[in-house]
Parts: sequence; structure tokens; C-alpha cells
Amino acid sequence: MTLLVQNHAASAPFAPAYDVQSWRDAAACRGMSPEESERIFFPSDPLDGMERQAMYDEARSYCRPCPVVQECLDDAIATGDRVGFRGGLSPALRIRRRAKVTLVGKCAECGGGFVLRTSRSRFCSHVCANRDHARRVRVLRQKGMG
Repeated sequence: MTLLVQNHAASAPFAPAYDVQSWRDAAACRGMSPEESERIFFPSDPLDGMERQAMYDEARSYCRPCPVVQECLDDAIATGDRVGFRGGLSPALRIRRRAKVTLVGKCAECGGGFVLRTSRSRFCSHVCANRDHARRVRVLRQKGMG
């Protein structure tokens, strides 16, 4: 399924300029060691307000010049990621941003666009879902399995 993120302020949905793997390869944080990345972007210890702000400031210093910061943010919003500092934003800011965007999916049956109600939605309507189910049942019957 293709996910597009549509900002309410924008007039049309936009797709990330990179596919998931290629934008990750272009990320400014790509060369970091796993330990350093976890310490900066995904701290496991509970932090007080000042420590958390210092950690976020350090993470922002990596995100600010990153050429794919928007793709990272789009991915974090589209997947509903609520952990770690991604796309230049803290989890709390991403949650607020997610409330302001509409996730648009591409129907697996007809190819039309639709507003996702859950991240697992594959079809734009019950009609398309039923068509897909009927086709799969026909295939199974033809193979003698149904």
C-alpha cells in the first residue's frame, strides 16, 4: 500500500521524494553508531525536563541540516511512531502534527485514493474489499483448495 501524507494547509497530497530505504541512506544520522543514535534520538532513561530539552537540542543539530528531514518526519507521522526524536520533532510535537494531517492510501483493488482510518486499511470501500475477497476465493476454488 502506498501512503501519502496530505497537509491540511496544502492543496494536494504529496508523496515523499525518496522511497523509504533511499531516504534513510541519505539521512544525516546515517553514519552514527547505534549506541550514539540511541542515546541522542531514543533515550531509554527517564529524563527530567532540562535533560530532555538538552537531548532534543542535540538531536535537532543533526536534523536541521539533514537533506531528508521532511521524508523522515512524513514516515514518522504516516507510521504513527510515538517514540524517539524523528524528522526534527519530539514525539509530542509529532502527535500534534499528526492530528493536522490526513493520511491518504491507495486502494489495493481499484487504485483510487482514500482517507485511511487505520494504518492497516487496504481498500477504499467495502465494495473493493468484497471484490478482492471474491477474487481470492475464486482462485482458491480453481486450485481445488476452497
